[in-house]
Amino acid sequence: RSFTSKRFCNIFYPMENACITFLNKNLQYLKGVGEKRLKSLKKLGCSNYLDILFHLPHSYIDRSRPQKLSSCKIGEVATVVTKVVSHNILGRRNSNKRILEVFTQSDDGVLKILYFNAYPNTKSQYPVNAEIIVSGKLEFSEKDGYQIIHPDKVATIDKINMVCKIEGVYPLTQGIWQNYLGALAARVMENMPQDFDPLPNNIISAFGLMGWFDAIYNLHFPQKLDYEVIKRARSRLAFDEIVAHIIVMRIIKGNSSNPSTHLMPQNYKANNPLIDNCISLLPFELTDGQKRVVSEIQYDIDQPTPCRRLIQGDVGSGKTIVAFLSALHMISKGGQVVILAPTEVLANQHFEKLLPLCEKLGVR
Repeated sequence: RSFTSKRFCNIFYPMENACITFLNKNLQYLKGVGEKRLKSLKKLGCSNYLDILFHLPHSYIDRSRPQKLSSCKIGEVATVVTKVVSHNILGRRNSNKRILEVFTQSDDGVLKILYFNAYPNTKSQYPVNAEIIVSGKLEFSEKDGYQIIHPDKVATIDKINMVCKIEGVYPLTQGIWQNYLGALAARVMENMPQDFDPLPNNIISAFGLMGWFDAIYNLHFPQKLDYEVIKRARSRLAFDEIVAHIIVMRIIKGNSSNPSTHLMPQNYKANNPLIDNCISLLPFELTDGQKRVVSEIQYDIDQPTPCRRLIQGDVGSGKTIVAFLSALHMISKGGQVVILAPTEVLANQHFEKLLPLCEKLGVR
């Protein structure tokens, strides 16, 4: 999720658009979001409906197909159909720290389900002789055999669809759990039009893009673990982000072309003795290319709009001296300049080389 992605919809559709108005609604109006949960959701960067849709799973758990107990991998999530045989409760009757053991029998083995600090009603989820479907991390030991401790999902066989599905794994914070975020995303999508798309149809067709609603739906609720579909969905949102970034930059550029945004001092001088003095102090002659680039940058700086220049050149081609002379041009007009470097080592090198020149020129 990114700032530009969320702004993308608002750029293409005016705020009075019904769908945009809906997506910008505060989460406090969504069923299941109280004041306490709202504070926790804000820690995840979720304040409105659109934020929930862009809070995407980072991975998935496949519970869609029940497995034979013998074919399950130890240490991984297993989804098994089994039959409840008996229960065993350990601990004091009135204690909150009671251990519940549920013994079940499937076609190819015995599975023990274990709960520590079990709630009183946990046992009711496991009626004796009932066929159930259970999903969780499968463990094995010589003493206890196959067991699942605190299953992620459990239901009687008539509610198999509650368990057998692909589940997104979301970034969480305290007070927020996986199922809750999925439920919020489902509530938002149930109430928004499926034909909403911030991109025009001709662009969608030209680039072979997945629809916006379909992309969001497939990322939150994939019907099967098809990574090609998931990749296409993510590519669609990445495309939106690139387009949004381009549009935002053009808007910023358009605004900055207004002379009223120009912050450069206007007391320009016809000559630049500071630059001439600096060039005379250099132990080398500037190349024609360096002179040309310095002149172009000086011309840009003298315009009533901000200068934007990218200087590209090999190591040793003179990019630093060009930047320094351009800085002197600004200083000569009464401005202040900062020269940035990507690393501390390079910053120190620039400082050591340019400081003697600054001292001789009287530049602080």
